[in-house]
Amino acid sequence: SNHQLCLQYCCWALKNLCLNAENKMKIVRANGHRQIVQALKNNHIHSGIVDEACQTLGKLAWGNQEHQNKIAGEGGVEGIVAGMKSHPSRLNVSQQGALALGDLAWSNSGVQQRIGQGGGIQVTIAAMNRFVENAGCQQKCALALGNFACQEDNQVKIAQLDGITPVIAAMEKHSNHQLCLQYCCWALKNLCLNAENKMKIVRANGHRQIVQALKNNHIHSGIVDEACQTLGKLAWGNQEHQNKIAGEGGVEGIVAGMKSHPSRLNVSQQGALALGDLAWSNSGVQQRIGQGGGIQVTIAAMNRFVENAGCQQKCALALGNFACQEDNQVKIAQLDGITPVIAAMEKHSNHQLCL
Repeated sequence: SNHQLCLQYCCWALKNLCLNAENKMKIVRANGHRQIVQALKNNHIHSGIVDEACQTLGKLAWGNQEHQNKIAGEGGVEGIVAGMKSHPSRLNVSQQGALALGDLAWSNSGVQQRIGQGGGIQVTIAAMNRFVENAGCQQKCALALGNFACQEDNQVKIAQLDGITPVIAAMEKHSNHQLCLQYCCWALKNLCLNAENKMKIVRANGHRQIVQALKNNHIHSGIVDEACQTLGKLAWGNQEHQNKIAGEGGVEGIVAGMKSHPSRLNVSQQGALALGDLAWSNSGVQQRIGQGGGIQVTIAAMNRFVENAGCQQKCALALGNFACQEDNQVKIAQLDGITPVIAAMEKHSNHQLCL
């Protein structure tokens, strides 16, 4: 445990071994995660150990709540944070540390809270601000912040630490890097679960960057999915936000995304829901949706995904919002949009929200 190169290359070996799912289980059952965390905590000034340990812990943690809890229970969060603090100018430590924290946080509220209390947010934002030119680092940090922001206290803390600014800046700086854009949308989507954050994102023109990402990358289903969800959350119940998003071409971007991925359930239902949120109590946007093809793609989604009650519910909600405008009432009927709504009631008679 005192031989640093030995520790580094043992982490290297375990990192590559745990690319196999069964090996991940074996490593944790043998308390390999404990040894990795101890190596990290005791050698946080050794960049090679920090780099390899972070990568290994991230791979062990990803998608496995039991592993996440075991690693966090050994002090893995604090070890990663200490390593990132010790090497703020090392790109690989910063991006692999952020990614490991993100993997630990995925769908785990307890670890998300521990990261928020243990300095994980600060080191991740610091990495974004230091390595603004590196799209890969921006992508990994945005992914991590998005995972942290699934927890309410972290939504507030990230905003207080000015973590919204670098996410929006990354979208503008790396407008041609699709994964960076997707995970920046992911981060903003979760941050805007907080009402005050929604205002901050729009004031910082985050909606503009999201719409541009959507319009320029409508063939990338991941960006379309995340952008639609984020725009819907920003728009819902706020006429000023609806108008700003529509003014940037948000309606047309959503429609283009839905047209590009007609067979993808999530794109269809999230796109329809976003259009519905934009249309809510806003006659101007309702009219723009009617003129911009929003009715057609929503009806098409209903007709394609007849078996999916959630999609039927979201599309029916959207059509109902569009139909608050007189011209849309006529157009929906002309496009035979009444038929799938009635069919959905018969098909999903036990699904209350659909009904």
